[in-house]
Amino acid sequence: MAVTFSLKLPQIKLPRFSPRPRVGVAIAGGGCKAFYGLGLFSRFQEFGLAVDAWAGTSAGASMALTLALRKVDEVMTVFTALTEINEKNLYISRLIQGKTPFPHERMYRTTVRKTIDWEQFQIQVKDIAIPVAKVPPDAFLSFPEGVKGFYELTKAYLGDGERIANGLKEKHLLKAAAKYGLTEKVFFKEDIENVKHLEDIILASSSIPPLMKFQKIGRERYLDGGIFANLPLQHLRKVDYRLGVVYDPADLINYEQYLDREDVFIFYPGKKVTVKVWEYSRPDLVEETFEMGRRDAEKTAETIRFLLE
Repeated sequence: MAVTFSLKLPQIKLPRFSPRPRVGVAIAGGGCKAFYGLGLFSRFQEFGLAVDAWAGTSAGASMALTLALRKVDEVMTVFTALTEINEKNLYISRLIQGKTPFPHERMYRTTVRKTIDWEQFQIQVKDIAIPVAKVPPDAFLSFPEGVKGFYELTKAYLGDGERIANGLKEKHLLKAAAKYGLTEKVFFKEDIENVKHLEDIILASSSIPPLMKFQKIGRERYLDGGIFANLPLQHLRKVDYRLGVVYDPADLINYEQYLDREDVFIFYPGKKVTVKVWEYSRPDLVEETFEMGRRDAEKTAETIRFLLE
C-alpha cells in the first residue's frame, strides 16, 4: 500500500493481535532526502509506533540507526552545524593540493560517529539490516579498466533514474553490477562486532566514489547498498507489518509487488523534496526536508493508527 497525504486514506479495521504485531521499518537511501524519512518516522514514534526491526540503505541506514537509538535531535544538531560551516560541495583548491575535493565522507562519518552509542545499540536495537554491495578483490583496481567500470555503473544508475521518471522499472544497474561481479551482502545485528565496525558498515552502504571512496571492512571492499536494495523491505526479519519510505512517487514502480499487500505501507512525500541528494551546504533545506516528513506523518498517521500504541 502506498501512502501520501494527498490520497484518500483507507478505512482499516483493527486487527486482533496478542501480543501486539511486530513492526519493521525500512528507510530508502537518498542522501539528504533521507531526512524526510527521519522526520516521518520520528513523528510516528512520538505517536507511539514501536519498531521491532529496522533496515536502511546508504543514508537510510544512518537514519534507521538514529531512530532506533532515539538520537534524532543529536543528528539534526550535528549535521546542520556541519552544513552551516561547509560552504561548497566541491573544493577545487583541495583537488589542486592532491586532496579529495568533496567534503561528504568527512561530514557523514563525523555525524555517524558522534551519534552512535554502542551500549545503547546493544540494548535498544532489537534487529537491524544494512545492505552493501561487495566488490570482487580484483575489480576496479587497474587503469583504465577500473575507471571504465565505474563509469558504466554510474551511467547505468543515471539511466535507471531516467527510466523510473518515465514509469519504467530499473534494470541497467543490476546488469552492470553483475557484469563486474558485485554481490549483495547484508549485515544484521548479530554480524556487528563493535562500534567501529558499525560505523564502517554504515559508511560502506553509502560508498559512491568519488564523493565517498570505496569502503574497506577487513580485506573486503564495498559500494553503496542501493545497487541491490535501495528500500530494503525484504531484509526485515520476523515482522507482521512492513513500513517503508521513498522520496519520489515514481520510485514506487520498483516495489509494485508490495503495493497491494495489506501488511506493507510505503510512504512518500506529498510534494517534491527540494534538497538534492548530495547537498551538504544547505542546512535550511535539510531542516525543511525533515519538517516536511514530520508534517506528512501527522497527515497520514490515521493510516497506521492500529499500529500506534
